[in-house]
Amino acid sequence: MTCTAGGYKVNVLRDSLGEFTNRQDLVLIYTDSSDAVFIERRKDILSKFKSFDAKVVFAADNFIWPDPKLKKQYPKVPQIESRYLNGGAFIGYAKTIVEMLNYKKINDMDDDQLYFTKIFIDKQLREQWNIKIDTKSEIFQSAVDNLEDIEVKYKGNHSYIVNKKTGSKPLILYGNGPIKTLPYQAAFNRLASDLADEWTETFGCAACSRSAISLKELKKDDYPIVQLSVFIDQPTPFLVEGLKTIKDLDYPKKRIDFLVYNNADYHEVDVELFLSGCSDEYRSVTVISPNDEMTGTAARNSAIDQCLLTKCAYLFFVDGNVHLTDPETLKDLIEQNRTILAPMLSQHKNYWSNFWTGLNDHGYYGQTEDINQL
Repeated sequence: MTCTAGGYKVNVLRDSLGEFTNRQDLVLIYTDSSDAVFIERRKDILSKFKSFDAKVVFAADNFIWPDPKLKKQYPKVPQIESRYLNGGAFIGYAKTIVEMLNYKKINDMDDDQLYFTKIFIDKQLREQWNIKIDTKSEIFQSAVDNLEDIEVKYKGNHSYIVNKKTGSKPLILYGNGPIKTLPYQAAFNRLASDLADEWTETFGCAACSRSAISLKELKKDDYPIVQLSVFIDQPTPFLVEGLKTIKDLDYPKKRIDFLVYNNADYHEVDVELFLSGCSDEYRSVTVISPNDEMTGTAARNSAIDQCLLTKCAYLFFVDGNVHLTDPETLKDLIEQNRTILAPMLSQHKNYWSNFWTGLNDHGYYGQTEDINQL
């Protein structure tokens, strides 16, 4: 079954919570899972919810959706607070939530936020079910239209956010509405990558050591098979020196399928000399030369195809202008045990990096606080 509108979520939630119809002692929390980051612990969220003295608390937005005509029916709030209900995140007692979900029928194709909005702006229902909106973002921090007000803070090994406008410390970051589009998505991802104690100023990347593995206990003949692919798209200064750093990697060459793509006639001799000294050491060697008239994109796709064919454990892409000055690079990357991983590269005494956390409206590089600190 395909979910194409918010009414589907309401119906699924209602059907799933039937067993909790009379549970006024049980607190439930709902969020759209793909864009919510839980920053604090369960007990902190529960304690903050109880301080509202409400049966249900909804996240808040600065803008009204989907019917602007309902704006005047909302209760007034101080100017610094967010006024409008966001149906993508709420917390409350099970009995009240079930009653709210069963208030009226809703079609799968209807808007869930409109369903909850009409309940909230009905004063009788709002007071009957004691529904409140988290206008100060004390539990839920909606990201869209609030990104400039959100600041990441650090205390020891803990990372959290502060809403600079209200002074609150939200417990859940919620990427509502158009957060899935540029440039909001990049900004949201930048915030989320530091939260849940993934990174702090004191301890750095706490997440980096999780799930890590060690190759030390393996015999070299048992090391994972790696497809190492080097791409020379154009005449490249110091290519010979760069290729030497590839050859000097501390990894058994019999566990490496080596592929080199060279699109520069100027470097044919360099590639031949390099391979003449080590081609027999590798598990296999594939050369794509200028005579093959293959584009860089096609060459990269070919490397992926070859990796799939040989069932390699890892695919390592390296551009010809990169120098791997640490012989342990390949082993270090493998031991991180990540699905996709890229080292951060820089140019000596230049403002340049291949690591960029922000994008502008056109999907190109955008300035962010992270980049300004490099």
